[in-house]
Amino acid sequence: MKVGNPFKNLKLDAEEREIERPIEAGEATLSALKAKAIAEGLPYQTLAASVFHKYAMGA
Repeated sequence: MKVGNPFKNLKLDAEEREIERPIEAGEATLSALKAKAIAEGLPYQTLAASVFHKYAMGA
């Protein structure tokens, strides 16, 4: 059963979208992130941004 996309309405501030930040991650981590993003129908960068935001905000 496919669950609805919880990130569909995610909106980042314009400032956050404009700045590129390189992130160091192992191949296994990046591959897992990309697989989850594909399953959710999202670009992996959007999923990563959401995870970072939630972690930083304490969610």
